[in-house]
Amino acid sequence: MKKIFLLFIFSVFMFSTINAYAEESIPLGRSMVALKDYLKFTESDIKDFGTEAGPYVGLEAYARIAPNLYLGGEIGYYNSDGSVNLFLYDPDSDSILGFHTNTEMTYVPIELNVKYKVGDAKNTGSIVLGVGASYNYMNLEASAPGLSIDEDDWLWGAQAFLELNLEFDRFYIV
Repeated sequence: MKKIFLLFIFSVFMFSTINAYAEESIPLGRSMVALKDYLKFTESDIKDFGTEAGPYVGLEAYARIAPNLYLGGEIGYYNSDGSVNLFLYDPDSDSILGFHTNTEMTYVPIELNVKYKVGDAKNTGSIVLGVGASYNYMNLEASAPGLSIDEDDWLWGAQAFLELNLEFDRFYIV
């Protein structure tokens, strides 16, 4: 059911973006669409599982609601496999047990953000300040001989960000 819900949200988001962007009545600078491709987590617990970096597919779209002020969102999908050596202390035998553990993490963010763009000159850089809220699905799986973990949860989040955009005609480098 969760996968169907996420697919539905992604489809609505993608098709509404295509329709809005295809409208010729919206001049350049009134909307932004971006595709993201890589994600790296900095949380030490995620690093400990070996799944902190990998391919990410994210689509974000923003529409101008006032001069230099944009409202929009992002939806994405991240899946990374890893492997770590896990050591546990066994008090019964007073020894340390080692396991080679295969891990997999899936992360799906759904964000609603507001961006403020400082500067509006073409073919130059601009700074974008933003804040937002998110609802994130996270699933972590780990398996070793005699051990299997499969945990998932929906998490609320908030973000603040700073971007440097280099603008070339209709394209941005962020």
